[in-house]
Amino acid sequence: MPKSKDDVQRIAVAPDDACIMLGIGKTKLFDLLKKQKLHSVKIGRARRITVASILRLLHGEAA
Repeated sequence: MPKSKDDVQRIAVAPDDACIMLGIGKTKLFDLLKKQKLHSVKIGRARRITVASILRLLHGEAA
């Protein structure tokens, strides 16, 4: 059991964090989402980008 939130490996990140991870801007991020190159989920009003889809994109695999 994780002792703090820093011990938890995240499986989804906020759009701002995804932009930082990929080194792109928000416009490009949302373009990738629209083209279904990245997968996201809505949790209430919050959108989260799955880390798995970020890794697939970086490895050249389909979302």
